[in-house]
Amino acid sequence: MITSATSPLAQTDWGTRQIIEGHIESAATAPIDGTDAAPAMSAMSPDALLSYCQVQLGTIDGEIGNQMNSQELQLRQRTAVEEVQSALEACGSQGPANGDQMKPCVDAFDKAIMELGPNDPVSRQLQAARAKMVSDYGYAELGATDAKTDAHGHQVPADDGLRLTKPPANDAWKGTTDGVGNLTNDIRSSAEIGMLKLQDLVSKRQQAVELVTGIMAKTDQTLEDGAKAIGR
Repeated sequence: MITSATSPLAQTDWGTRQIIEGHIESAATAPIDGTDAAPAMSAMSPDALLSYCQVQLGTIDGEIGNQMNSQELQLRQRTAVEEVQSALEACGSQGPANGDQMKPCVDAFDKAIMELGPNDPVSRQLQAARAKMVSDYGYAELGATDAKTDAHGHQVPADDGLRLTKPPANDAWKGTTDGVGNLTNDIRSSAEIGMLKLQDLVSKRQQAVELVTGIMAKTDQTLEDGAKAIGR
C-alpha cells in the first residue's frame, strides 16, 4: 500500500504533479480503439505508476524518519543539559564555597556525559564546560580518609578529600551557569526548526498520498472506459 509508513516523496510540488498527471491525461485522451493508445498506456501503466510513486514516497518517509530521530535525540540532549543547569543553579548565585558543595555539580556533568555518550556533540561541549569549571575553581578529589589518632594522641577528623582551592568570586559562577543555559537554548532552537521541517514533510507526504489516490482513481476510470468502448 502506498499509505504505508515505510514508503516516502522527495517533493510533491507542481512540477511533479504535472509530470505524473500528464502521463495519465495522455493515456486517458488517446484513442481507445486505435493503435495510438498503446504507447500512451505503456508509458505509465498502473503498475509502473504505483512503483514510481512508492519510490518517491520512500524518499519522504526516510526524511520523516530522520527528523523524528533527530527530535528524540535533541530531547535527550536537552534533558541532560537541563539537569546539569539545575545542579549549578542549586549552588546559588555565588556558587559553591567548598569541595562538598561543588561535587554535585561535577557529578551532574559526569551523569549527563555518560548518558549522551562521549561522541555526542552536546556531550563534547559538556566535557569542555566541565573541564573549564574544574580548572577555574581548583576542584580536586584527593581521596577520602577515615578519622584517626595521630602520633601525639590527637584526633584527626575524617576527610572526604574534596578540595576547592579557588571558589567562584564576583559573577564568575553566573558565567558558568549561563554557559550551560546557552547550550540548552541552542538545543531548543534547533529542535523547533526541526519540528517545522517535520511538519512540512508530513504535509508533503499527505499531499503525495492524496495525489496518488486521485491518479490511481483516474487510471481505473480510464481502463473502465476503455473496456466499455471495446465491448460496444
